Amino acid sequence: MVNLIPPNGRAAGNIIFATDLMCRSTQSKGNQTPNSPALTASPGDMIALRYQENGHVTEPFNQPGKPENRGTVYVYGTAEASDSDTLLSIHNVWNSEGTGGDKRGKLLSTQNFDDGQCYQINSSNISEARQEKFPHRADLLMGADLWCQVDITIPSSIAAPGMYTLYWVWDWPTAIGTIGQPDGLLEIYTTCIDVNLVDGVGTSEEIVNFSEEQDSNSAAISSELFTPYSSSYSSFSPSVSSSSSLSSSSSLSSSSSSLSSSSSSLSSSSSSSSSCSSLLSLFSSS
Repeated sequence: MVNLIPPNGRAAGNIIFATDLMCRSTQSKGNQTPNSPALTASPGDMIALRYQENGHVTEPFNQPGKPENRGTVYVYGTAEASDSDTLLSIHNVWNSEGTGGDKRGKLLSTQNFDDGQCYQINSSNISEARQEKFPHRADLLMGADLWCQVDITIPSSIAAPGMYTLYWVWDWPTAIGTIGQPDGLLEIYTTCIDVNLVDGVGTSEEIVNFSEEQDSNSAAISSELFTPYSSSYSSFSPSVSSSSSLSSSSSLSSSSSSLSSSSSSLSSSSSSSSSCSSLLSLFSSS
């Protein structure tokens, strides 16, 4: 489910308001997309959030002025989600220690949108090189493409049973001075994901090693498992202006995605093998 901030056609221009909600009304707490049930997991579980690159990675020449890492994906988590949660009260405010802002949640991951493996099948040099290096068998979920992913761990300190909400934010700015966009462009896309937490021993409590010889359909990204806060690009830090809004001339931000379902499992093991215990899928659109 795509939530574009700021929305296209905003009368005030390319400006983010302090009142802009993190989630669309259709993604309010407990409101699931049809045929997309909430994922069930346990505190400490490792989860892969997967999404199509939609040409943003393999055909970068189509969108000048975008960051080389194809934008940055931030994942925030909270057990105290509110339908009134706003982007600017959380994004670049909540931190990994859980001490930022109102302290209701924390930053779980910061990663490049391009995970270094994903591709859409096309004739670009990037796609063809990755098809050769990261082959995979087509399946009903991804088809022939290999989707990108961000791997996170649900904090083991979260109480179960209960609901844990993930806020997925793709920071996808156009740089100031780009032809056609001399002032730059704010372009942030979010999706909101509820996870049903149940009692259990999370995979992060086990000794987990990464096996390089895995099916790309179910393998995690090893670097993301062991380095949850990594990105080769940093956008300007949002700051609310005197008019309680954020404009592209003062900061830049992100782009596109939506929620789907899957209860498929990624492999994990108590002493050797892989990574993530659960799979959640995000569909991007441009």
